This record gives sequence, structure tokens and C-alpha cells, in this order.
Amino acid sequence: MNNTDAKKIQYFVALCDDLITCKFLVAESKIQKLLVALAETQPIYELVSDCMEMFNRDREMNKAFVTDGKGRFYCVLPSEEYKLIALVFCTLADIDQKKIDFTDFIKRFFDDEEGVNCYTSFARRMIVPFRELIAEAFGIAKRYTTQEESQEDNDEKQEVVNDSDNLLVEPSKLYEDCKNIVNDMLIELEENERHYDRHISDLKSILQQLAIACDNQDYNLIYALSIGARFASKGVKFVKFLMREFEAIVNALSLEESE
Repeated sequence: MNNTDAKKIQYFVALCDDLITCKFLVAESKIQKLLVALAETQPIYELVSDCMEMFNRDREMNKAFVTDGKGRFYCVLPSEEYKLIALVFCTLADIDQKKIDFTDFIKRFFDDEEGVNCYTSFARRMIVPFRELIAEAFGIAKRYTTQEESQEDNDEKQEVVNDSDNLLVEPSKLYEDCKNIVNDMLIELEENERHYDRHISDLKSILQQLAIACDNQDYNLIYALSIGARFASKGVKFVKFLMREFEAIVNALSLEESE
């Protein structure tokens, strides 16, 4: 990556921070500025385009912004990273193009946190994870920590203080996490198989064997299959983020197994 692109990425992340902390009255102008910067920053534009390629806009928007039988409104964001990036981008673009009435939108879907105004809730729940995923993709440090993450960090630190011989993360939990991500990838393949008939067969077979290896906690087989999965997943963009998560856990397992 050249120096110009690196500076543009830093600028884009700074604009995300500005949008997160700004007042509601100026938010729409800052959304417009953010979208312009996205379009002018080639690496981020390509990342978002990759996420959009397999994103079913209408289906995912309907799943994210829902109304129950009593007329109450809820925002349920996707857990898949590429879907979250695509969903936030589409939402911001619709706000900028006036397809979404911004005031009505945040009052309907984000006025549910006691003591927190609806714009702050919107920024925390949509812009913060979007910012963190974009930053992480280009090696920029995360800036925001949720209450739950802070508590988990405190619990982990306390565990180490209480018993320094205990592992911070049990290997069995890592195997379980591996299996969960493998299953998530298999679900994504089932949903999008028709678009990648030529690529999917080998990857699906490898992932099915990986699920079995995770159940058996067979690290050597998991490691070998992960190499095959990495190559088989090339060109299958909708599992790119999940594959990155999976490889990070395999790396963590390698450290546990080497001790």
C-alpha cells in the first residue's frame, strides 16, 4: 500500500470517529463527507465492494430492521463481518440519498437504551463496529470497547491473578470456536452456492472434514485442512472475514499445542 492510500485510510477512520462523537444536527453532513471519502479511498472502496458482491440487500435490511406484532421496532445487526460492513454502508447511502428519513429512522430503531439518546445509540451500534472492522482490515488499532468486552477483560485478568498456572483460554474452547466458525462458513456456502458452483464443492468438503476434526480436537488435521481451506476459499468473497477469524483461532491453537 502506498503512502497516499495509507493517509486516506487514516483520514476515513478519523471521519468515522467524528461521526460517532458528533451531534445529531450535523450528522447527515458528516455522513455525506464519509461516503465521499470512501469513494475516493481505493482500498476501502474495494473492501466494501467485496462485501457488497454477495450481499442480498433487501433480505438483509429486512432482517436487520424489524417490527414485531405489537408495532415495536428493533435493530438486529448481522454477526457476519462482511454483512455488517455492507449493511452499514447501504444504510448510510440511503440516509444520504434521502431514501431514509434519518430522524424517523433513529427514533424508531435506536430509542431503546435508557439514559442514551437515539443518535448516540445509533452511532454505538452501527458506526462503531463499522469503524472497527474497517480499521482492523488495514492494521489500525481498535478504539472502542463495549461494556461486555471490558468486563470480559477484567474477568480474564482476575483469573490470571488468581491462578497463574491456568490457561487464559482453554484449548477446548478454541476447538469449539473453530467448529462454530466452520459451521458459519458452511451456512454461508449453502446460501450462496449457486453463485460459485465451480469453487464451492472442494471448499465445502474441506469444511465438513474440519468440523469433524474440531469435534475430535485433532490439531494436526485441523492445521493441514486449514491450509487447503485457505486456498479453496480464494475468490469466494463472502467467507473472507470468517476465514480470517478461523485462521486466527488456528494460530492460537498452535501456541497451546506447542506448550
